[in-house]
Amino acid sequence: MTEDVSEFDEMDAEEQGVVKSQLTTLVTDFRSLAAAELEYIKVRAAYSGRIAKWTGIYIILALVAVSGALIIIALGSLQLLAEQIGLLAATIAISAGLILFAVLCARLARRSALKLVFKHSESEIDD
Repeated sequence: MTEDVSEFDEMDAEEQGVVKSQLTTLVTDFRSLAAAELEYIKVRAAYSGRIAKWTGIYIILALVAVSGALIIIALGSLQLLAEQIGLLAATIAISAGLILFAVLCARLARRSALKLVFKHSESEIDD
């Protein structure tokens, strides 16, 4: 490092001015590039945020619609079964069916979640 400084000191004033000018231009260009990169990241984050917001809204609307449909199916089934086996037995049958369906979905979700594994080292990848 001291050799580089001594080489700079040995240059005449004109050469030193050129080097300083080039360094100033380099620093200015780097600052401009950094500012542009930051602005790009901000714009990209804002764009992604808007997409995520609308995706979330659409998912909520879809879940509300599916929930409404499931309620209608359950009520319709209850009404049909109530005529055949009585209201209390139909209520118990529909509730038991929905509980079994929920347990099945929970088990499938658990099985799917257990497949999610993050391998950290080379030895774990080979296993």
